[in-house]
Amino acid sequence: MDNSFFAYLQLLEIMAFFSGYPLVYAFVQVSLGKKIMANNFVARVGPSALPYSYALVGMLFLGFQLKKIFAAFAIDHAAVSIQQPWLMLWALLAMLFWVPYVAKNTVLSLLHSLVFFLYLVWETFLKRNQPSDFGNMLQNDVHVYTSSLLLNFFSLCLILLAAFFYQKMGKRQITN
Repeated sequence: MDNSFFAYLQLLEIMAFFSGYPLVYAFVQVSLGKKIMANNFVARVGPSALPYSYALVGMLFLGFQLKKIFAAFAIDHAAVSIQQPWLMLWALLAMLFWVPYVAKNTVLSLLHSLVFFLYLVWETFLKRNQPSDFGNMLQNDVHVYTSSLLLNFFSLCLILLAAFFYQKMGKRQITN
C-alpha cells in the first residue's frame, strides 16, 4: 500500500462499505439461523437475504465511485485517483451476489467480506507500532467500522422489507 494520504482515504472508503458485513452475517446466522420460529418471515428469509444485502452495499459503493468520477468531470482522473486497485476491484466484485447462483451460497459473501475485515484488523496491528498516529487512526477505524455496521444492517433491513412486500404482492395476486 502506498503511504500517501489519498491511499489512506480510499482505504477508509472501502472499509466503510464492506468491513462491517462479517459481524452482521454472524449476528443473523446465530440469531436467525436456528429457525426456531418457522412462521416468522425474518427467520425464514433473513439468512438467504444476506448476499443480496451485500450486493446492495456493493452497488452503493459503485455509485459512490461513479459520483466521484463524474464530479471530477474526467475519466482520466479516475485512473489517477484509484490508489488501491486490487481492493477496489475486489470491492466491485461484491455485485456478483445479485446473481442467484452465486447468492445461493451465503458463505461466499462472508468470505468475500472477510478480506476487508481482516485488512482493517491487519492495518490496526501494523499501525500500533507508530504511537504518534495510532490514537487518531484507531479512532478513524472505529468510526469507519461503526458506519459500516450501520450501512450493512440497514441494507439487510431494506432487502428484507423488499422481500416482505414482494411476498405480500404475490399472495394478493393469487387470491384475487
